[in-house]
Amino acid sequence: MYAFKTLARNNYSTKGGNIEWYPPQNGVPGIWLSEAPKTYEKYYLCTKENVIYWLDECIYVAEIQGGYSVENGDVTVEDARLVQKINGWNKDFKRKFADNCYEAIKSMCAIKKYEKNFELFKQAYEAMNIVAISKIADSINPDFFKEQNAIIIRVIDEEIKDEYKILA
Repeated sequence: MYAFKTLARNNYSTKGGNIEWYPPQNGVPGIWLSEAPKTYEKYYLCTKENVIYWLDECIYVAEIQGGYSVENGDVTVEDARLVQKINGWNKDFKRKFADNCYEAIKSMCAIKKYEKNFELFKQAYEAMNIVAISKIADSINPDFFKEQNAIIIRVIDEEIKDEYKILA
């Protein structure tokens, strides 16, 4: 079984604990986290449909070993390893995502109740903080956010095709 893991640039998770993950190297999957220098009881991943709520600098396909549970798109596992980086989630695509979010919520933020959110959003946008951009965009315009999710899922599907049995 497979799910998705998003990581910061330093290969640490920012969602589901600050845990170091080991990316695949030259087509060889990363190590199982149960074999890592520091281990935990469980690890947290997400389904494809929930990736947008977990966005970070990198998206990986993760293989699951042992028991797991799925609740509201969040996946809790006993063990996992990274098997493939989603290369379509790259600097250009992240910039396009940020630009799309900026344009979509700019007019909504003229409404008084969103002024503070827009100031935070502009700061996140200027810093290209994908995590903050996605959270603010979702809070201001959830319908637009769902459209962006569909685009990200298409990028993932184009890259992994039917290679993995992904949890739903």
